[in-house]
Amino acid sequence: MLEIIHNDIYCTVAIHPILLEEQCHTQKNTPVINVKSIKRKCEWLTTHKVLHELLLEQVTYKYDSLGKPILNNRNERVSISHSRNYSAVIVSNEKRVGIDIEELNPRILKISKKFINLSEQIFIDNQNLKTELLYLIWCAKEALYKLSETYLDFKEHIFIEDFILSNSGSFNAKTFHPENTQQYTLSYRLTEKFVLVWVVE
Repeated sequence: MLEIIHNDIYCTVAIHPILLEEQCHTQKNTPVINVKSIKRKCEWLTTHKVLHELLLEQVTYKYDSLGKPILNNRNERVSISHSRNYSAVIVSNEKRVGIDIEELNPRILKISKKFINLSEQIFIDNQNLKTELLYLIWCAKEALYKLSETYLDFKEHIFIEDFILSNSGSFNAKTFHPENTQQYTLSYRLTEKFVLVWVVE
């Protein structure tokens, strides 16, 4: 079932459980990508189902040279993310957007050094719920990467500022790039099942 996480004049954020294989067979009028993976097909069909419900029209999309989804025959900006069990979509009439959803798993503790910089590590070391914070930071960096028009290294170019963890809210981040420095405010939702972060510019 579609769940609207956020809706305002700038964007709509929604999630939907990934369709089961038997449910995928009932989806009509949606072109299916030519891949062998049933999981990938179900993700694709779930995303199209979400877009259909949000835009009230059957739509398809393609990917540009940067790997960003672009709607065919529509002007809205979109960003898409999948976790093991969920599909997340953000749609905006005119703003650039980025989104990421992840399901909580302690394994992130083993790879955190690959994307956490020193200031973020100091912040995390002084907090409880380290797994949740790591996923929030990872999702934030993924969302900013999807928003950006240039390459961003997660550890060197993106810095998440300290914030007070809650079930939902916002926090700030900066991106440092030789050509540009930007500050962003990201929004998030934290549940027992998943972490969701989105950004609108």
